[in-house]
Amino acid sequence: MNTQLMRLLDRWLGFLPDYALTLLIKLFQGRPSPSRKGPIVLVKLFGAGSIVLMAQVLQKFDVEPRDIYLVTFKSNATAAGLVGFRNIVFIRRTNVIDLVYDYLKALLRVVSLKPRATIDFEFYSRTTSIFTKLVSLLTGAHSVGFWDADYPRAQGYSSHMPFSYATHVTNLYEAGFASTALERKLLPEITTGRRRDVVRPLVLVNANASDLALGRKWPERNFVDLIVRLTQRFPNVEIGLTGEARESWTTAQILERVQQLVPQALVEDYAGKWDFTTFWDKLQSCLLLVTNDSGPVHFASYLGVSSVSLWGPGSPHQFGPLDKETHVTLWSAFPCSPCMYVRDREHGGFCGQTFPCMPAIPVDSVYSACIEVIERELRTLTLSGSRELPHS
Repeated sequence: MNTQLMRLLDRWLGFLPDYALTLLIKLFQGRPSPSRKGPIVLVKLFGAGSIVLMAQVLQKFDVEPRDIYLVTFKSNATAAGLVGFRNIVFIRRTNVIDLVYDYLKALLRVVSLKPRATIDFEFYSRTTSIFTKLVSLLTGAHSVGFWDADYPRAQGYSSHMPFSYATHVTNLYEAGFASTALERKLLPEITTGRRRDVVRPLVLVNANASDLALGRKWPERNFVDLIVRLTQRFPNVEIGLTGEARESWTTAQILERVQQLVPQALVEDYAGKWDFTTFWDKLQSCLLLVTNDSGPVHFASYLGVSSVSLWGPGSPHQFGPLDKETHVTLWSAFPCSPCMYVRDREHGGFCGQTFPCMPAIPVDSVYSACIEVIERELRTLTLSGSRELPHS
C-alpha cells in the first residue's frame, strides 16, 4: 500500500477518532501508573532503521526481552528479530483490507496482554496515537508519545517524550523508555551484531531510499560515476547493488550504464534477488556500505560495518550513526534541512520537491571518503592475518 495514501488516510480519517479518545481519557481516566506489572508494548510502524536504534537504546535498561512486545509493519519483522525482539505483532500493509484487519487484530492481541505501558514511537501518526490511547483506555496502561502542538494527538498520553531537532533521536527514545519507570542498568553493555570475516572483498551500494521519503536519493548518474571510479581504483573488489524487488529498475539502470563505460567492471545487481536475511549476512562480511539516508546505514552501524552515508533532507545529527570513526556522513547542510520531520508539510516543501540538497553532495567527496575507508579496511584485514586480499 502506497505510503502517501496511508499518510492521507491517517491525517484526514484519524482526526475525529483521535480527538474523541483524547476527550474520553481526559474526562474519565486518571493518569495510569507505569509501576504495575505487565509487559511493555512498543509501537513503531515505519522505519526498520529506527527499530534497530530502539533495540540498542533498550539495552540500557533492566528489562527482559520476553517482557517487550513490538507492533510494526510486517516488512520490518525480520530486521526486528535480528536485533533481538522476540515478541513481534506485525501488521500487513499490502492493501486497505489487510491493513485494517491486522490493525484490529494487533489491538486485540495487545489488549489481551494487559501491558503496564505502551509507547508510541511515531512522531506524528494519528493511527498509532489511536492505537496507544485505545490500549490505555481499555487496560489502564500507561501511555507515552511524542509531544507536539497537535491537540488531539499530544494531549491524550499519560506522559510525553520530548521532540527536538537539537539532539540525536536515541536520546528521545531513551526518555520514552525512562518514562515507563524502567530501571537503568548501572553498567550497561550494548551488544550488537558481529561482523564476519571477509570471504571476498565486497562493497555494497544502496542507491535507493524507501517511499517514506524518496527525496533522500542521490542522483543515479552520481552513483554511476562513483562506481566507475571505484572499479578502476579497485578492480578486484566487487561492487554489489542492493535493494528490494520494486527498486530493481533503478539498480538495473545503474548497472547498464556502468557496464557501458567499463565493460570489465566487477559489478553485480542483487536488488530483488536477496531476501533480508541474505542481505544481512552479506552486509556482515563486506568492506563498506555506501548508502543514501535509509535503513541500511543503521544496519551497518549495528553490525560494526563501515559506511559512507549521504544526507540531504534528513539530518545525520539527529538520525545518523553515532560512531564517527567507523561511519562517514556527508551532509549538504542546506538551511531548510531537515525538512523530513516538519508536521503538515511534505518533504521538500521548501524547494518544490526538487531536493537540490542531494545532487549538491559532490561525487569527489564521496569517492575520497570511500577510498579512505576501503584502503583502511584492506590494510586491517591483511594485518589481522586474513587471507591475502587484493589492494589497489
